[in-house]
Amino acid sequence: MLKSFTQFKKFPLCKTNILIGLVLLLVIGVLVGFTFKSSPKSERPNIVIIFADDMGYGDISALNPLSKINTPNIDDLVKNGISFQNAHASASVCTPSRYGLLTGRYAFRTPKASKGIGGFTPSVIEKDRITIAGILKKAGYTTAITGKWHLGLDWGTKDNKEAQLNSTTGYSNVDYTLPVKSGPNDFGFDYSFIHPASLDIPPYFFLENGKVVDQDVVLTTAVYPIRKENTKFSWDKKHSDDKAVYWEKGVWWRLGEMSASFRVEECLETIVNQGEQFIEQQSADKPFFLYMPLTGPHTPWLPSEENKGKSGAGLYGDFVMDIDQVVGRIKTKLEAEGLLDNTLIIFSSDNGAYWPAEEILLHGHDSNKGSRGQKGDVWNGGHRVPLILSWPDGIKKAIPMKAW
Repeated sequence: MLKSFTQFKKFPLCKTNILIGLVLLLVIGVLVGFTFKSSPKSERPNIVIIFADDMGYGDISALNPLSKINTPNIDDLVKNGISFQNAHASASVCTPSRYGLLTGRYAFRTPKASKGIGGFTPSVIEKDRITIAGILKKAGYTTAITGKWHLGLDWGTKDNKEAQLNSTTGYSNVDYTLPVKSGPNDFGFDYSFIHPASLDIPPYFFLENGKVVDQDVVLTTAVYPIRKENTKFSWDKKHSDDKAVYWEKGVWWRLGEMSASFRVEECLETIVNQGEQFIEQQSADKPFFLYMPLTGPHTPWLPSEENKGKSGAGLYGDFVMDIDQVVGRIKTKLEAEGLLDNTLIIFSSDNGAYWPAEEILLHGHDSNKGSRGQKGDVWNGGHRVPLILSWPDGIKKAIPMKAW
């Protein structure tokens, strides 16, 4: 079975309709469950999943000749790997899609995971549910997550009641000095460094192995003004209220608690740094699995100064360029550690882009490339996503498209 998988090299864009959570479980099952039972651990590929947040298929320049965004690092994955033209997330919003990715299961089978959630919602993955991380850990992999979790946490609270946010004050009843009672480490991850939910949803903290990194709590309004002098509201204002920070289209986040040292604009960089540090600690003697669910290009659109103004799709497009650079950084780190050739890199997104018709007309950029609808819709634009696989040692030559 290994031989049939390692025949790939420059794989044509595959048109098969494919559900990404299921296919990744199948691929990993093949890799660790069948083909390596009698092989040395060093022959097993490392696996890195880079999971963008709200990024469309049409954002990638190699997949969309009309894209107004330059994505050279993702393009390189497309050129040298496998790229699917018709891959779909199991849902068109964050939580159910992420549940589907990690478990290979439709979220509607578990009511708690079937809709978007906040940062204080309890864990939506059932106790003892098998995940990709759990499968790989059992197979001898070192497993880690650095990034956005958004699958619920069982917070410890000051009143021993379920965690909840007071939307009027911005404060919650959570005791941030206590470790969470359920989180990524309970679902197969040896190491976790996470932000609880989306970057526009409180609370704004990093947790390392279930413990809040900086327990000094302030409100977002203690650091960020809720408006700027030149603030103009746009179509996305409906997602925030008058207490939320709203500076311009795509640049907003809700009122809530935050670590005093946390900076929204530095969140993506911190996550990537942690991922690089994890890779640096690995060796070719033992395989590893790194799941990197990024916080971008989901709102708030806060691109780096390096990329600001460089795309043809506004702040969103500039932020996508940051995501592309993340891919380049991870490849560079793997290469520096001598791990790139035997690492399967999987790039995808949790759902389609939140890119309404107004933005298509404004920028001449179709983030979801001809698919009807966008994030949150049942139409293809809501759940069609990029899915790209690259593995220098394992993907050797092309297979005719008709074989799929």
